[in-house]
Amino acid sequence: MKINRITRWILPVISIILQTSISTSTVALPKMSDFGMSDEDVCAFPIEESPEVNATEKHTVKIAVIVPYNSSFQFSAQGIVPSICQAKKYLASKKIMSSFQLQFYFGDSKCSDKEGPILAFEFYRQVGVNCFMGPVCDYSLAPVSRYAPYWGIPVISPGGLSHSFGESKLVDYASLTRVGATFDSLTLGLIAFMKQFGWRKVNVIYNSQAKGHQISGFCFLMASAMIHMSKRAMFTGKFVIFMEGRDKPENVLINEIGTEISGKSYDAFFVFFHLRLHVMYHNVQGRGSGGGGRW
Repeated sequence: MKINRITRWILPVISIILQTSISTSTVALPKMSDFGMSDEDVCAFPIEESPEVNATEKHTVKIAVIVPYNSSFQFSAQGIVPSICQAKKYLASKKIMSSFQLQFYFGDSKCSDKEGPILAFEFYRQVGVNCFMGPVCDYSLAPVSRYAPYWGIPVISPGGLSHSFGESKLVDYASLTRVGATFDSLTLGLIAFMKQFGWRKVNVIYNSQAKGHQISGFCFLMASAMIHMSKRAMFTGKFVIFMEGRDKPENVLINEIGTEISGKSYDAFFVFFHLRLHVMYHNVQGRGSGGGGRW
């Protein structure tokens, strides 16, 4: 279930947030109707107060949740908000929140490299948040993660799929913690598979626009990680950009694999990520033809 999957990363996220600095001011939470849900306060459930701590003495940890409100995107507000509520309720039931309270601020990143950073700056300047939860989309997350170390604010995100977040972790993204799967791990798995069979040449065929309505630049980022990791592993190969509407998948495969390779006794490895994504990798010991570029 989607909400349960998101909740699994919300719980450790909040545990990390508790180690940040704290403040005492609060603001009203948004309404569920803002996210297409029932018209009641977000996370409006009774919390049993600890008798030894007065509510007025509680510290407030302020968290900015910067995610797309459009439900077509992965980790949109519609999935995030109920998961935050469940995590908050769980912490309260375990008496973990006896001396502090969590205050969430929500902003629509629109999966944009402009909207996300502007929201983060406003949350930092006007609210003085202690932590950013999100952005999720890579192009929105990258600038926020670059600014955050200078502000002394941790960034926790299930996004950051690109290999560059790991490569430049200490230099550019020092306060970023990624809590989801990344293209680094996917590519390392594929490379380990190829090494097992002694395949040293790889062709990458991808559609740069596929899945853009869910995660901006999804296929480009995945292909980029594959090419980057392949170079490090001393593989050689090429990449081919598949253009939906112009190219037919079967024609691309015929042109790029062709009779030159298929008619010989070369071992071949094909991994097809769901055909609707139009992301296709093929890896051969023989020589390919054509393509958008080589490495």
